[in-house]
Amino acid sequence: MRKIRLYLELIRFSHTLFALPFALLGAAMAWAEVPFQWRHLAGILLCM
Repeated sequence: MRKIRLYLELIRFSHTLFALPFALLGAAMAWAEVPFQWRHLAGILLCM
C-alpha cells in the first residue's frame, strides 16, 4: 500500500491543470479531421 501511495504522490495536480488545455487543444485540432466522440474526451480526461 505504501508503494502505491508513493507512486500517486508523483502526480501533481498543478501539472495536470497546466497540461489540460494543451491536451484539449490537440483534441480539438484532431476533431477537425475525425468526428467528435464522447469516449475520446472521456479518455483524455481519464488520462489527465
